Amino acid sequence: MDRNRTTVSVQERNNSFAIAFSFIFFLVALVGVLNHEMWSDELMFWMMARDNHSLGDLIRTLRFEYMHPWLWGILLYGISRFTREPLAMQVFHIAIATASIFLLVRFAPFTRLQKVLLSFGYFFLYEYSVISRNYGLGVLVIFLFCVLFPSRRQSYLPLGGVLAVMVNVNFYSRMTAIALVAMLLLELWRDKILIKRAFQRKGELTASALIVMAGLLLSVIQNIPPDRGGGSLGLLSNGLTLKQVASAIANLWRAYFPIPGLSLRFWNSNILDDGTAALLSWIPLGFSIALFRHRPLILFLYLFNLAEVLLFHILWTGLVRHLGIIFILFIVCLWLSNEYPAEPIPARSKFRLPGFFDRYQAQFLSVVLVVQVVAGVYAYTLDLVNPFSAARAVAQFIRSQPGEPRLVAGAIDVFTQSVSGHLDQPIFYPERDRLGTYISSDQRALRPTSQQLVEVITKVPGGDNSLLILNKPLNPVPKIPNWSLTEIAQFQNAIVRVENYSLYSLRRNP
Repeated sequence: MDRNRTTVSVQERNNSFAIAFSFIFFLVALVGVLNHEMWSDELMFWMMARDNHSLGDLIRTLRFEYMHPWLWGILLYGISRFTREPLAMQVFHIAIATASIFLLVRFAPFTRLQKVLLSFGYFFLYEYSVISRNYGLGVLVIFLFCVLFPSRRQSYLPLGGVLAVMVNVNFYSRMTAIALVAMLLLELWRDKILIKRAFQRKGELTASALIVMAGLLLSVIQNIPPDRGGGSLGLLSNGLTLKQVASAIANLWRAYFPIPGLSLRFWNSNILDDGTAALLSWIPLGFSIALFRHRPLILFLYLFNLAEVLLFHILWTGLVRHLGIIFILFIVCLWLSNEYPAEPIPARSKFRLPGFFDRYQAQFLSVVLVVQVVAGVYAYTLDLVNPFSAARAVAQFIRSQPGEPRLVAGAIDVFTQSVSGHLDQPIFYPERDRLGTYISSDQRALRPTSQQLVEVITKVPGGDNSLLILNKPLNPVPKIPNWSLTEIAQFQNAIVRVENYSLYSLRRNP
């Protein structure tokens, strides 16, 4: 009886701590979001969801975009039916991030100090909370899988449902889901008792497998572009170079140690170059293998998912937000390791790790967590005191201008669409010769010279009194007979280099 009371008391304290800590995290993330100027990639999906009049129209648009399934866009579509304010997306996103932190703090088998350090590390504090993309949703679903993992001995249906959602969140969570399915299959093959119990529930096992396969099939179908030349799949490289391989290997180091460059333009940078980071990547790889090698299933999961990500990054380098899945994988493997007893290394095994990796496992984990916190606080603070994008400031400047509304034009289109998002109005994109809000990959853009770009605007209705937003200054300034083109403002202090802007007034001379 006393033991039961003690257990209940511990659970109550754990619940209270998780709720209180999650609330603190939410407040910290909210402060970050309220001081974060969203850039094009964030606002693009919000505008797609908001400005498509039906779910069918949205899905037709999303078929072209970023190799990601449609779930994030569909969720935003639902929110945008109630408000046009993009802050709603940001609050929704930090609610997702907070839910992930709650699952981590309440259920992960780590110490409280480790949980606190993880929560305020780079990826959780900044990349997957302050910046509103679909990666945070992927983390939430992956953590939910970890929480439900012990239930597989009673039923695979909960895991099947979570995996079906996981493959439909983003491209990277899909790779993780595939690795998790492979691990579950390998576990069934190795564990005779587990497979016997599973086959005693053939109907439930079959249903679970069908749910996962249906989710994966749906996910793959969503990423087939309507035409072979369309969509963001064209971003992938067609070749293989030593530089690409080195950059992919370097991503392993950068996932564990996302130490940004010491400058205003810190985002997506690292203090180490590709070559140095690639040479040092054996350190996190060696320690991770040392941590998981006594649990073969976990080691298999780690190496399988890591190989997926690094092989993909040979085709496409990836940015810091994409590297985070490697660190999330590391956390997941530590979490799931608690489910398996350590197994001795076979005496006949020829593979031997240097003793260094075994001796300093605890120190390695501590160093990684501290570095993540330093990087997270650094990024969060720089974003707090500097504009992430100048788009919001440009929108405020345009609204403050006296006189009649003017035609607003923007180039380069993919980097000026964020101004449209903050203005909450369409702008003219000379490269596509159309008025609109978001930029979709379903239409190829021209890349005209500065002279041609200005000439396009002069032929548009309303172009005789227009405002041109450029993400790089005109040099030289084009000369158009009977027209005056004058620079009126510059916004050059944003963290995202491509979202600093120069504004020009274009008028027909009387």
